[in-house]
Amino acid sequence: MKKNLGFLITIAIGLVLWFSPIPQGVTAEAWHVLAVMVATIAGFIFIPLPVGYVAIFGITAAILFKALPLKVALAGFSNSLLWLIVMAFMFSRAFLKTGLGERLSLKILSVIGDSTLKVAYGLTISGSILAAGIPSGTARAGGVIYPIVRSMCKALDSEPDHNPNRAGRFLIQSYFQSEAFISYLFMTAMAGNVLVMQYAKDLANLEMTWGGWALAALLPGIASIALVPLAVYFVVPPTLKKAPEAKIEAKKMLDAMGPISSKEVILCVIFLLSIALWMLGDFTGIGSTLVAFIAVCAMLYFGILTWDDVLGEKGAWDTLIWMGVLVCMAGALTEKGFMVWLGNGLGSIFVGADWWVVALAIAIFFNYTQYAFASSTAHMVALYGACLTVMLGAGCPPLLSILMLAFIANTPACLTQYTCGFAPIFFNAGYFTNAEWWKIGFILSWLHLAIVVVFGSIWWKLIGLW
Repeated sequence: MKKNLGFLITIAIGLVLWFSPIPQGVTAEAWHVLAVMVATIAGFIFIPLPVGYVAIFGITAAILFKALPLKVALAGFSNSLLWLIVMAFMFSRAFLKTGLGERLSLKILSVIGDSTLKVAYGLTISGSILAAGIPSGTARAGGVIYPIVRSMCKALDSEPDHNPNRAGRFLIQSYFQSEAFISYLFMTAMAGNVLVMQYAKDLANLEMTWGGWALAALLPGIASIALVPLAVYFVVPPTLKKAPEAKIEAKKMLDAMGPISSKEVILCVIFLLSIALWMLGDFTGIGSTLVAFIAVCAMLYFGILTWDDVLGEKGAWDTLIWMGVLVCMAGALTEKGFMVWLGNGLGSIFVGADWWVVALAIAIFFNYTQYAFASSTAHMVALYGACLTVMLGAGCPPLLSILMLAFIANTPACLTQYTCGFAPIFFNAGYFTNAEWWKIGFILSWLHLAIVVVFGSIWWKLIGLW
């Protein structure tokens, strides 16, 4: 019943928009692509099915009703950055299969985790390292980090129904808040980062390498790693300060894993070499996507992954489908002049305002409209292009606009328990009420926003990006 109602709402939205009067300055072709794209985004929200499922319906409708020719509709699947994310999912599979991600996290905790605050920092550092090769917050936070967090809570005698304030509430909320910025540390940290880079190419004719993105995220990332766990420490203070039990538990879990395997060593070498090649892409001439393909070939050759593993990585192929569809539609809207028209219209609101005022207003607007979306991806698709167009039209420096919005596209994940895939995993641990979760998320959201706007703007100016 819910599925059928979602379909009816989605179709109704598309039909209303399709047959609405076309505004002056917009072509019929652009308007019809917009109708299909808006209906597809609505489907992400209202239809209780995977986004890939909805995306297939959307692109089929676009072709069937001649909003897009078949050749154009399929062009999005050849996007090189999209294939970079697909290959990065194979890294994710390898980290989970070999246990290297878990071993890395436990090793860090066994060295520094002798207080609740240090445990939080250890988890944040672990997630930040893994972000280079795991392009999914759900896989990274839910698959690798969350089980370790719960083990730490248990070891520290802090369960939802027993001493929750001792350490559990702090550790759960600390990593959840950290994951919100971890997703922007690398281009491969979150699948949606590719989509915003495609908008940057379409709207500003600017491209960024994996290394360029990592450099841009360096200072905001370091500031976030330093400040976010500390801020949570004051907002959700644990009653337990010293926690030598955490180091003991981490060592026990490491011992239970046994000695490091040869496949883990090989995967570690492949991962480090891939990062080096990604960072040196401008000098070597080897593109980021090709590096990722070479890494996957190496993992297949050494038996770290099998072909069945590649075929079974559903997240990669699901991302290929829905991202390919959205990249295609977004590109078509730009090519047909719709984004320029939209930017001119929205930009009229800020006529006469200084560009930095516009940038700040759009940053706040973009951040808090996440409340209306049950998906970070849907939020990115619906508003990133429009917000970027307004900022560019107001005279904001192009790379400043692109990066500020790209990073802010990730941070609102901290707001509620429905904004992203990993949020319900941490919320359902049972340490917080709904009201508490929202309150903490709202408070911390201002810190995330300030770090991106202040530290980001300063850093990008220092390295010559604007």
